[in-house]
Amino acid sequence: MEAGFMFVQIPRETLEQVYQNHHKTTLYFSKNPVVREIFWKRLKTLYRLIDEADHLKDAALDFGGGNGVFLPSLSQLFSRVICIDLDTKRASRIAAIFDLKNVTPLSGDLNNEALLEKPVDVIVAADVLEHFRDLSRPVRSIAGFLKNEGFLYTSLPTENRIYVLLRKFFNLKKPEDHFHTAYEVEKFLSLNGFKRLRRRYIPFPFFPLFLVSQWKKIDSDSKRNN
Repeated sequence: MEAGFMFVQIPRETLEQVYQNHHKTTLYFSKNPVVREIFWKRLKTLYRLIDEADHLKDAALDFGGGNGVFLPSLSQLFSRVICIDLDTKRASRIAAIFDLKNVTPLSGDLNNEALLEKPVDVIVAADVLEHFRDLSRPVRSIAGFLKNEGFLYTSLPTENRIYVLLRKFFNLKKPEDHFHTAYEVEKFLSLNGFKRLRRRYIPFPFFPLFLVSQWKKIDSDSKRNN
């Protein structure tokens, strides 16, 4: 383990116990080691981007992170972590298992900007935004949850030809609610108040299954001056 790098990969036994019959999380403890590695690598890459960034690490929001898999890692980077999702039962179980006293799960509509008392420094949206048919709603909420010139971190599936072929190879079915590719979501963010600062390709630039990116929120004054 590298100095300062404290990513927490939850043991398979714990995942199997917490996420029984929860298909959206089973890939984190898939019997196939390649599938497992790719899914964990997304979060490891997000962790590295956040850890290396020069910005405030007081409060973070895990947007749509109800499965809780990233919470043990985020809790080490930030003083306070809030997890918002329609269902946070599993996130609450993970917080209890790992004794994450600085983590607060909040159940509610992701589009409800009133859920937070005050904006946060950082928002993580790990494989969430592609599930919204209308991207304007979650992006508007993220902008409302985030401090002016705060930072957003995203992980998004490319849904390219390689992705499609690998789904067939590993006998995986595309979720019915994957409405957008990574490139479509990133273009929407770029046109709606966010500037991409860094991008990583999972697993490789020439073999991208996921895009992991860091974004800066551009406040209204900055946009008027540009």
